[in-house]
Amino acid sequence: MISKLYILNNTNIICDTEMNQDTQMTQMLAKFENEYPWGYMEKFPEYCVNKINNIGVGNHKFDNIPEDALENLLEVGLRTRAHIIEWMTKYLTYESLMYIGW
Repeated sequence: MISKLYILNNTNIICDTEMNQDTQMTQMLAKFENEYPWGYMEKFPEYCVNKINNIGVGNHKFDNIPEDALENLLEVGLRTRAHIIEWMTKYLTYESLMYIGW
């Protein structure tokens, strides 16, 4: 499916609107890995779980993140960007990352 959505970081376009969702997801994950501020990145999995799981059952088109999604993740302070990107790849869909945002 081709997405018609822009994601902006200040004035930089992160994803081209004519790319498919898999390509956009790959580019967004690379942007997060390389540019997302570490102070937010290290706690991003908890932020995602809270935002996705607290919007109410049936009020969104994507699945909730499983309750055990944080169990195998290292504690804040011990994580690297690679750990968080791996977690994002496993638990976030394109649609959920669009909802969570930058």
